Amino acid sequence: MRNPTYRDLAWKGLADVVRAAAESAENHDVEAALTRLRIRFDAAVDADAALATVLDRARDEPDVETITVDPINRADEIAAHIGDTFKTR
Repeated sequence: MRNPTYRDLAWKGLADVVRAAAESAENHDVEAALTRLRIRFDAAVDADAALATVLDRARDEPDVETITVDPINRADEIAAHIGDTFKTR
């Protein structure tokens, strides 16, 4: 799996905003429009060499959403934290 780029991050943010707007407008038929918008988004970025150079760099830090946490271990951590909270009161 390749490291995400700043272009990926920019697109994800834009797509999230569009999906949220569509959801609040009760318009759930937005995926085809996002596919067309992605083509235009990439074309706009590619049209400006300086912008493409900046956005096509790999991100140094990992994407928080791509870090997986074992749900069982996470549940154990939460239970321990709740238990510690009750012990201190």
